[in-house]
Amino acid sequence: MLLRNNTLRIVNSSRADEGNYVCRAENQLGSAEMTAVLWVKEAMRVELSPDRVEVTVGESVVLSCKAAHDSSLDVAFQWFFNQKPIHFRQDGGHFEYIQTQSSTVDLMIRSILLKHAGKYGCQAQTSADTVFTEAELLVRGELVVGVSAPVLCDVFVHSFV
Repeated sequence: MLLRNNTLRIVNSSRADEGNYVCRAENQLGSAEMTAVLWVKEAMRVELSPDRVEVTVGESVVLSCKAAHDSSLDVAFQWFFNQKPIHFRQDGGHFEYIQTQSSTVDLMIRSILLKHAGKYGCQAQTSADTVFTEAELLVRGELVVGVSAPVLCDVFVHSFV
């Protein structure tokens, strides 16, 4: 689509649009042209598994993030907890970043505490695009046999007249 200001806009580009594009300008003083090359890369897809996991305090879990992307592009990963970047050296050794393959990284969470419950995000980025996906971690408190715990009950009475 050629816009009013002579800008070429390619909407919903595909591999069929790849190639050389020539822009030519002319006026009474002469002409000039410029060639641009367009390469179209497939959109990256990111899978985080498991996407929901429930564990008990003290257990460990591994979340795996895999990016399917154009092999000519390098991919970089970053992990998030409740939308904030994870700083691996600052959390008492609970989190470990593991690069398993060039397009796959794992997040190991060791000796899980109640405070680790929440949303874990994996962001994969290439020079062409950035994709973010999340998984949910549910943490149950540890049950101790023989220890009493308070139980609260509410009673609701509905009368039908």
